[in-house]
Amino acid sequence: MTSKSPVEIQCSKSSLPQNAQWQPEVGNECMDVVKRLRGEDLDAQQTLLDESRRILSRCVPPDGDEKSETGLVMGYVQSGKTSSFTTVVALANDNNYQLVVVIAGISTLLTEQSRNRLTSDLNFSESPFTPWMHFSNPREDDAELMCNLFSEWDDADIPHEEKKTVLITVLKHHVHLRNLAEILRAISDRGFSTVPALIIDDEGDQASLNTLVRRNEESTTYRRIEMVRNCLSRCTYLQYTATPQAILFLNILDKLSPSFAEVLEPGEGYVGGQTLFAPNSPYVGVIPASEIPEDDNYLDSPPTTLKRAMAAFFIGVAVGIWARRQGEKIPEHRSMMIHPDYLKQPHSDYGNWVKSIRDVWVSILSDEDTPEDKIALLDLFKEEYHDLAKTCNELPAFEKLLHNNLLRQAIKGTRILILNSDQDLESVPWSGGYAWILIGGQSLDRGFTVKGLTVTYMPRKIGVGNADTIQQRARFFGYKSGYLGLIRVFMRQEKIAAYEAYVEHEQSIRDRLQSNNREGRPLNEMFRRFVLNLALKPCRKNVVANDWFRDRGDAWWKPKRVCNVEIAKENNALIERFLASISLVEDTSGHSNRSDIQKVKNAKDMPLRRVYEELLAKIKMFDDVKEGWVSRLMAIKNLLDENPDARCTIFQMSQGETRERDAKREDKEIELSAFFMGANPKTKKYGKGEVYPGDTEIHGTNEVAVQIHNIRPRKKVKDGGEILGPDMLLPAIWMRRPKSFVVQPQGGPNA
Repeated sequence: MTSKSPVEIQCSKSSLPQNAQWQPEVGNECMDVVKRLRGEDLDAQQTLLDESRRILSRCVPPDGDEKSETGLVMGYVQSGKTSSFTTVVALANDNNYQLVVVIAGISTLLTEQSRNRLTSDLNFSESPFTPWMHFSNPREDDAELMCNLFSEWDDADIPHEEKKTVLITVLKHHVHLRNLAEILRAISDRGFSTVPALIIDDEGDQASLNTLVRRNEESTTYRRIEMVRNCLSRCTYLQYTATPQAILFLNILDKLSPSFAEVLEPGEGYVGGQTLFAPNSPYVGVIPASEIPEDDNYLDSPPTTLKRAMAAFFIGVAVGIWARRQGEKIPEHRSMMIHPDYLKQPHSDYGNWVKSIRDVWVSILSDEDTPEDKIALLDLFKEEYHDLAKTCNELPAFEKLLHNNLLRQAIKGTRILILNSDQDLESVPWSGGYAWILIGGQSLDRGFTVKGLTVTYMPRKIGVGNADTIQQRARFFGYKSGYLGLIRVFMRQEKIAAYEAYVEHEQSIRDRLQSNNREGRPLNEMFRRFVLNLALKPCRKNVVANDWFRDRGDAWWKPKRVCNVEIAKENNALIERFLASISLVEDTSGHSNRSDIQKVKNAKDMPLRRVYEELLAKIKMFDDVKEGWVSRLMAIKNLLDENPDARCTIFQMSQGETRERDAKREDKEIELSAFFMGANPKTKKYGKGEVYPGDTEIHGTNEVAVQIHNIRPRKKVKDGGEILGPDMLLPAIWMRRPKSFVVQPQGGPNA
């Protein structure tokens, strides 16, 4: 593919996905970047190379047909997504891509942060023989130079190493995107529309998506991105994000709905939700409701947990100063983040509290005339010291932190900043201090890196409960294993629960994407169903055209509506064949007074995989209940992924005899008034369920139970008693530990 000299590296075809479009070759630029980013760690180098090749192999080949692709790349929050797309950019250059566009952020600060990181990692130089020509928010007069650079790729007299890839970084703002579209249109009109191109959208779920989709209109930034893409006929658009919920729930016909997805694994030393929000986590503390200022809860003094958090932070600062004096290498900064609200007034309130606490503590530690206050303050610090000692094995003795007023120095030298805007973030003078307490709201969310963050105090409410938004506030994630023991996160109880739930939700998404890749399916054939706590929503709804629904995790699933005679006949034949292939025996453990209609047959300890593959996965379900049916099948498949040896019990209700059920019919749809048979006797007065406990109590001890009911739908007697459809064999499924799922009815049949 490329004429550059290959570098010795273990890159095999087997490391590429089975639906790769081509095989990228690793050249000098990519290897230089990988070594720059991963040092001498050969395993980390190999992982970064393999992931980058996988991603680029799914993109439009540089010498392939003219077409457009959209891809999704999912990482973790602050886990190295920038390193990934930088390596992909370098690999693209090695393989003759002539144009790379990086849509780098929604603010000037974030754009500059990404641009500076990108150009540094690519090792830009002033040499005329560098393989890059960089344009930041290009202007109209840049088009001429770009055309000249593209034309050199077709000039056989110019050596390959002198040809340059055009690298454009652009602010994710409709004005700059419109300017870029106009430049690319001018270039296209001059015959360069087919140059191999790669567009990388950093934080692709933010601002890029169509916020007017429910009004059948197009939002401005969404429309501008499409204008940019339309100028390039051989192009791949890569969406990088840690929170892909909104992207995955786009209508699969949406222009930004991805056709493939790749999942990044964090490198060694990453600290994420699985660590910080594990059950009984020692890193997380609760802010009680009584310590959160609300309209109905006025606080006239700083909360105790705020003082605890500050004490834990100042101990960490003192530990850092002490370690540096011992000649140890430490992070350049220690930071604490306070995120009280999106409104500015609470920022000022907390800022005043923090400054007051700091000044009072410095005064107490400096004044020898108030020993009682000093003893009480040191008791607070000792308590937090002992708490940190539970997770940090290398803490110096507490007395060493008091020696030469080291703790007082740590407190006194800490700088406090209130950050209400991007302009404030741009002005953070990191070089002006070691220890920082940053107080703010939205500006401390997605994209901004709080350097050396060890303590987070976040009394902010859960809000509307959008899972992706909550996760993006997790600035406390990152490569922090070196000082994990000093990390503390203080939150409301319901927010802690939200992060604990998100861990499972996030893993559910990653597992689904990876499973879909192993099966070699396009992403638009992946049914959208992910574990998600009922307290959370996956994302904002204004960018999602197709509503999602919730599988609430009820123990029983049963059909409520049935129709379509042909489907019923096919299912009857399938179920009869399956039942004939297994050994069903009468359950004789029930009460002797049970009627024949209350007796059941069962087959215990069936392999769940066999039941799933030979029966459940082959049953066709009526359209009106298909969503819930597929959702339950996926729950079983998830269970099999976790426990391939799971067992199941099959119950043939009423030993196969027909049960009549009241129903009503509208057009071709039949709705059952009831499905399960109730208990006998019916009331506690006469010993409810003594003879027959009711169908819902018949499920056995295995993880899954499947009941087969023979149902004859008919009108109520008072409505004529007319039979409304054929006898139908219908399944009901019970699961021991059902989970709550969010489901969207699109994306294909692969349950």
